[in-house]
Amino acid sequence: MSSEIDYIKSLVSAQTYLFQFGGAFLICIGSIGCIFNLIIFSKKNLRKNPCSVYFIAYNIVNLSIMCVHLSQTMLTYGYGISTSTWSNSFCRFVYFDAYVVDILSAFYLILASVDRMLFTSRNARIRRHSNHRVA
Repeated sequence: MSSEIDYIKSLVSAQTYLFQFGGAFLICIGSIGCIFNLIIFSKKNLRKNPCSVYFIAYNIVNLSIMCVHLSQTMLTYGYGISTSTWSNSFCRFVYFDAYVVDILSAFYLILASVDRMLFTSRNARIRRHSNHRVA
C-alpha cells in the first residue's frame, strides 16, 4: 500500500517539475516561433497572397494561447497558484478566451486550406473568390 502512495507522490512531483521547467521552455519557444511567423507573413511580397492573412490571424491566436493559457496552466500545475481565484471577471475572461481561441485556431487553418483550394481550381469563376476582399 505504501509503495503505491510513494509511486503516486513521485508522479505528482514529476508533474510539478515538468510544468515548472517544461512549461516555461514551451512558452518561450512557442512565442518565438509565433513571432517569427508573424514577421515572415507580414512581409510585403507575402501580404499580396490572401492566404497569408489567415496565417497571420492563426499566429496571433496561437500567440494568445502561448501567453495566456500555457502560462495559466504552468502557474496552476507547476506552482500551485490558482489564477481563477484572482477575480471573477478574470476567470470568466480566461475561460471564454480558451474556448474562442481553440476554435479560431482550427478555423483559420480551415480557411487557409479553402483559400488554397479556390486558388488552385481550374474554373476561373472559382479562382476569383481567392482574393483579399474575401479574406
